[in-house]
Amino acid sequence: MHTTHAISADHFKYRACTGVDEGVGCFFPGFSLDDRLGIISPNVYDGVLGAGLGVLAAVTEFYKLRPSIPAGCNYPVYFCFLDAGNEPKQIERAWSNLDVWPATQWKLATSVNDYAPLVLEAGITLLFMPESRVPALNTSRELADALRQSLRSVFLYGSAKPNVEIAASEEALKLLKRSLPNPELASRVNSVERHRRLSREEFVRMLSAN
Repeated sequence: MHTTHAISADHFKYRACTGVDEGVGCFFPGFSLDDRLGIISPNVYDGVLGAGLGVLAAVTEFYKLRPSIPAGCNYPVYFCFLDAGNEPKQIERAWSNLDVWPATQWKLATSVNDYAPLVLEAGITLLFMPESRVPALNTSRELADALRQSLRSVFLYGSAKPNVEIAASEEALKLLKRSLPNPELASRVNSVERHRRLSREEFVRMLSAN
């Protein structure tokens, strides 16, 4: 199912953690159809709970910029990166519901060292990841330099220092909750999602400090 059957870009509001509503450029500067979004979700549901609204917002912005979708080319080229061992059926339920699809765009990491190479291989320009995982990435200088060239923005979820936020309508929240397997997890979905957005230079400096 396309998210366009349930929600649109108008179901989201963006703020720079000031409480003042701003446009999509506040959250996704320079967003375009050429962007490739990636989300690191070690457990299948981490990213749904931590960045699901950000993913849905990007998906709806994609469809807004491309209102006519040719047959056979129906979804944005967005990726989810997960720890190996997550159940395929759980991945499908969680991420196909958010239009992160088909299954070839779910990449499994056998160790934490696999994440950065997978992100680079997929050509990701906008990356969501848990802030807690940044110190464990252990990238080489060469890999960090390559990420600097490919990434435009990195969004850290679960951050103690958020600087951007996104608010969603009830319709968007209902759609997001369908990615979760039970009411307990669904009850943890919030109408406002906060992230620490970093430029690629800031992100690479954080990697170099590990």
